[in-house]
Amino acid sequence: MVIMEFRNLLDTNATTLSWCLSLRLLGVTASVMTLIFALCIIAPKEGFSRTFSGYRLTLNLICPLLGIYNFLFFENTNYIDFKTTWFSVIFNGLYSLVYLIMVVWVKKWPDYYSLFRGSNLIPIGVFVIMTALTLGVCVGLYFLYCFLNRKIKEFPLS
Repeated sequence: MVIMEFRNLLDTNATTLSWCLSLRLLGVTASVMTLIFALCIIAPKEGFSRTFSGYRLTLNLICPLLGIYNFLFFENTNYIDFKTTWFSVIFNGLYSLVYLIMVVWVKKWPDYYSLFRGSNLIPIGVFVIMTALTLGVCVGLYFLYCFLNRKIKEFPLS
């Protein structure tokens, strides 16, 4: 990805390859999911000051916001196919499935997100909600990207 960025800096007519944008969409979606979980699940249970202090501030707030900003406003050089949004959902869904298996059934990982600590949540329900939320975030980012990409091409800044 860094090589693609240097290529784009050297050649103003170059466009970022669609698979690179798909990887960016996947990363931004995962980062936004971290922000959502930090705001909606971890912070109410563990406290906002603990969730957003020290290195957690960067992990839970700054990186997701910078990722969204970078993806929407600087990665506007190519069109992303709607089918690529499913890659993001598939990979994030696989992560949530592995997380549930390792935390709930195998009990090898600690419950980082505090999803099952002191709660009666149904693991499969949590998986379905996490996957649906990932789909919503990914599709929302996709449509925002397409909308802003079209607007930027209509009204060039130069």
